[in-house]
Amino acid sequence: MVDDAHLMSCLSGTLSSQIYPVILNCHSSLEAWTNIEKRFTTLSRSHVHQLKNRLNSTAKNANTMDVYLQQIKTLTDQLALAGSPIDNEDLVLITLNGLSDEFRAFKTSIRTRPSPITMEELCSLLLSEAIHEESSLKPKSPTDLTVAFTASRGGVFVDLTEILTEVADITPTEVVTEEEDSEIVKHRHLTGY
Repeated sequence: MVDDAHLMSCLSGTLSSQIYPVILNCHSSLEAWTNIEKRFTTLSRSHVHQLKNRLNSTAKNANTMDVYLQQIKTLTDQLALAGSPIDNEDLVLITLNGLSDEFRAFKTSIRTRPSPITMEELCSLLLSEAIHEESSLKPKSPTDLTVAFTASRGGVFVDLTEILTEVADITPTEVVTEEEDSEIVKHRHLTGY
């Protein structure tokens, strides 16, 4: 009985004022511990359900791929800490479901793979795909167009300033001179790029 009173005292001393009422009318340390366990199990289950709902409704939307993947990682880490880790295959499916239709071909290629993909591999591929998409969507500057056109003509300099201004109402900020053009050709010849 003395040991039980000592345990009750220890439990009482470690509880916050919000949790203390859970054991207030308990007559033994076992009863107190059982009440505490019930209280936190209920909260924990509720928290896990809430985290799973948030994970299943997480979508990339206008976020960057980094932000989207970090949101998923944060939620899965919290679920693992709460004792409810998410299976790799389920996590891959949840991640793919949160992507928009612009990733339709990518999602299909992942779903139809002959072997399962790990979340680490998926993250790597998604980040690579996002970088590729960003670079292909960037508008080309008039200078880039002049250099590209010059390079494609075998190094023959063509001033696109006038053409761009007339056709697209674009004023280039910088035009490649014939001297710069010959440097570009030399660079391409020496490096292959």
